[in-house]
Amino acid sequence: MNIGGWKVVYKTASGATTTTKVTIPSGTILPAYHFYLTAHPEFAGPVGADAVFTHIAGMSDTGGHLIIQDSLSDEHDRIGYGTAVEPETAPAPVPNWAVGQTLMRKASAAATAAMMCPGGAFYGYGNGYDSDNNAVDFVKQDSCLRTVIRNSTSGPWPPAPPPPSPTPYYPLNRTILESSDYNGDGTADPAIFRSANGFWSIRDFSRLYFGVDGDIPASGDYDGDGSADIAAYRASTGLWGIRSVSRVFFGSALDLPAPADYDGDGTADVAIFRDATGLWSVRSLTRAYWGSAGDQAVPADYNGDGAAEIAVFRADGSLWSVRAFTRIYFGSSDDWPVAGDYNGDGISEPAIFRSYYSLWNARGVTRAFFGGTNDLPVPADYSGAGPRQIGIFRPPAGLWSIRSQTNFYFGATMDQPVTW
Repeated sequence: MNIGGWKVVYKTASGATTTTKVTIPSGTILPAYHFYLTAHPEFAGPVGADAVFTHIAGMSDTGGHLIIQDSLSDEHDRIGYGTAVEPETAPAPVPNWAVGQTLMRKASAAATAAMMCPGGAFYGYGNGYDSDNNAVDFVKQDSCLRTVIRNSTSGPWPPAPPPPSPTPYYPLNRTILESSDYNGDGTADPAIFRSANGFWSIRDFSRLYFGVDGDIPASGDYDGDGSADIAAYRASTGLWGIRSVSRVFFGSALDLPAPADYDGDGTADVAIFRDATGLWSVRSLTRAYWGSAGDQAVPADYNGDGAAEIAVFRADGSLWSVRAFTRIYFGSSDDWPVAGDYNGDGISEPAIFRSYYSLWNARGVTRAFFGGTNDLPVPADYSGAGPRQIGIFRPPAGLWSIRSQTNFYFGATMDQPVTW
C-alpha cells in the first residue's frame, strides 16, 4: 500500500489546536501485515523509527487525540485519550507514562495486556480490533512493550496467512450484478445460481433453469420495471441471455460482464470489461480504456449523480480508480472489493471484505468484524431501508448470515450467490 504523504496529526484534548507531527515520505510502500513506526527524535527502542516527528512539542500527558490522515487529509483512524473531547465514542485511559506505559490496540474484544504478550492467548494475532470505541479498543501496556514494537523492516506481523484459494464457482473477479431485487418489492432477494446445470433459485419466489455450464450470472433490471431480470453471459460466444427480455451478442472470451446503469436512465446496460487491455465497452453508449491486467471491475455510483462510474480495484497496490472522479488507496491485496452504499446517502463507498480476519471496512462509514475464512460476501439491501447490510454466504453449509438481521440456510456447496 502506498502511504506516501500520509500524516500523524495531534489534536489537543479540547479540539482547539491541530498539529501535524510527521508526514510520511512520498513513495513509501507498506506491504500487508507490516508496521510503520513514527516516534519522537529521542525515542530509543528495540527498533528504529521509520520517521521521526518534525514537530516535537505540545502533546499532553492528560489528554489529546492522535489522528491518521492520508495524503488528501482524509481521516482513517483516531484515538482520543484521557480528557479528549472528540474520541471515537469514549476516550482511552491515560497510561502511566512515568513507568514507560503506553496504549496498545487490542487483537480482540477479550484481549488483555498480558494476553497480547509472548505466551498470551492473543500474541501474534495483530492489532486489528476496532469497535470505534477508544475506551475498549486499547489496553495500557508496559510488560512486553519492547518485545512487540515493530517497524517497517521487522517483517509481517502476524505472519501473513495464505489467502483462501479462489473456488472454481466464484471467480476472483467477483460477479457483477446491477440488481438482485428479483420480485420488485424494494428489497434484495437471496438467490443462487448452480452453474453445472443452469439452475437458479430465488428464495421464497422462484426456481428455474436458465443457462448452461460455464455461463456467468449477470442479473440486473434491463427493462426498467423495478425488478432484476435473470441474465447470464456466455463468454465463449459473447452471448447475453436476459430472460424474457432479450438475447444479444456483445463481448468475447476475453471479457467479463460488467452490467450497471451507466447513463442513469434506470435500466441496466449490457457492458464488458477486458482486463487484459483495460477496455470497457457499454453497448450503444461508450467505449473507454480504464485499468490494466489484473484489475477488478467495480462499477458503482461513487459521486451520487444517479449513474454508475467506470471504476477498477487494483489489489496489487490497493488502488481504487474511478474514471473522471477520484483515485484512492484502500484495502490490501487479499481483499474482496465490495463497493456500495452502506449509509443510505445514495453514494457508493469503496469497501472491502478481508475474509480471514472477518473484516469489513466501508471507507469513511463503518468497520465491522463478521464472517470468516472462505465465506463469500453478499452485501445488499435486505431490509429495503436503503443502505446495504453486511452479509455472507458460506458455501459448504449453504448458510446465509445477514448482520444484525437474520441467519438461514439456502443453497449447497457448488452454488454461487447471485445477490448483491
